Amino acid sequence: MDGKFVLSHERGLAICEVGPVCAVIWRGGVTGRRFEKQRAALADVVRRHSEGAAFLCVIEPTSTPPDDRLRHASVQMIASFAQSLKCVAAVVEGEGFRASTARTVLSGMTFIRHARRPPLCVFATVPSAVRWIAGHVVLSDPIENLVSAVEETRALLPPLLETF
Repeated sequence: MDGKFVLSHERGLAICEVGPVCAVIWRGGVTGRRFEKQRAALADVVRRHSEGAAFLCVIEPTSTPPDDRLRHASVQMIASFAQSLKCVAAVVEGEGFRASTARTVLSGMTFIRHARRPPLCVFATVPSAVRWIAGHVVLSDPIENLVSAVEETRALLPPLLETF
């Protein structure tokens, strides 16, 4: 593998870098402090991979959506890296109304952005998102390695015992 680096893991949030991909796994609620960790990690990956990076955001069923301020900050975060990001993949895990609503909100966020760069797509599973990412950035290892790295990083998260 071209190197997996766990950048952060704490209750509710884990972040890793795998080659040019910054992967974030949200298990808990979106807070300002956690959002800033995500933003800083993405900035570091983009800086190290100026030829093109990717952002993979995995939202587990236990994660609550951000408030309006952080939702707007998310759009601004992606826009600020538009020249260096080759793609953004969001994975909304789970079934039913809540997951469907979250996928709709994320899809709608793509229309808020003025620039259509970088391309953003919403998925139900990590493997489907990684296959799409592989069409936008050069991965030095098979896509299965990126899927494994995300799952290994996810395993570092403690179970969520309370709802945020």
